[in-house]
Amino acid sequence: MEKIYDSIVIGAGPSGLTAALYLARYGLDTIIIEKAFPGGQMTLTASIENYPGSSKVISGIELANEMETQVKNAGVQIITDDVCDIYASEDKKYGFIIESVNKKVYKTLSIIIATGAKYKKLQTPGEDQFIGRGISYCATCDGPLYKNKNIAVVGGGDSAVEEAIFLTAFAKKLILIHRRDRLRAAQRIQDQLLSKGNVELMLGHKVKEFAGEKSINKIIVENVNSGKITSVLIDGVFIFVGFSPNTEFLKIKNIVKLNKDGHVITDGDMSTSAEGIFACGDVREKQLRQISTAVGDGALAAHSAKLFIDNLRGTVY
Repeated sequence: MEKIYDSIVIGAGPSGLTAALYLARYGLDTIIIEKAFPGGQMTLTASIENYPGSSKVISGIELANEMETQVKNAGVQIITDDVCDIYASEDKKYGFIIESVNKKVYKTLSIIIATGAKYKKLQTPGEDQFIGRGISYCATCDGPLYKNKNIAVVGGGDSAVEEAIFLTAFAKKLILIHRRDRLRAAQRIQDQLLSKGNVELMLGHKVKEFAGEKSINKIIVENVNSGKITSVLIDGVFIFVGFSPNTEFLKIKNIVKLNKDGHVITDGDMSTSAEGIFACGDVREKQLRQISTAVGDGALAAHSAKLFIDNLRGTVY
């Protein structure tokens, strides 16, 4: 007999892992499909200090490992595969068909989309040329490569400032470049960054170009008010200017509605425009993108999926 799951979670970040855990505890036959590794963007965070219930500083990898273990102990299988398409089934036995780049087909009554987001690019001349040759989007991955060197960080939100704090441990000098006249990050972490002795702020500036030969050696920045151009000698650049949702596979058949930025539109119960499909975490349209909000989204998406399945089976309590 062909396998038909009660629910399939696409993505194994904190929201997807939480959703799968709750679905398993509801007694629903569930799998996770993840194209890379459990944890998502969380694994790139060097230290987490604001996750409720943990009095110690914990790394993103540690927290991801704990979540993965908990989900597997609940009986959920995590399948490594890359989803390329979703469409509604014409067979009334199940609601949806998921196809992967490996030509595998998965059938399910419901879907929870938890594919998260990827780092945004600046779309600035020279950026693509120097990725991996001086330009990085992961401080945890590449920070140690720049010990006693001059580093620039581009961005002004929580992620940018938190990553800059991490990088100060390696940098001879760290320059934080932000196009606005003040940072958006929480004041506490701003203060923490500015307490470091090797930090310089370039507020009200935007990057115009990345330059170098075999690797990056300077960035050209422009004062957004005066238009003055400055050349900054640098050994490495870390870019943290937000995230783009991983929703390319959803645009093929437009099975769910997306906003102009590509985020999945949901209601407060994590329901999408397609009945039986739910979304949670950074992939959906929302105000705050944190591990704690992702976990909350995942729990609610699982609850909504359970109610949907109960209605299909006529077993609503």
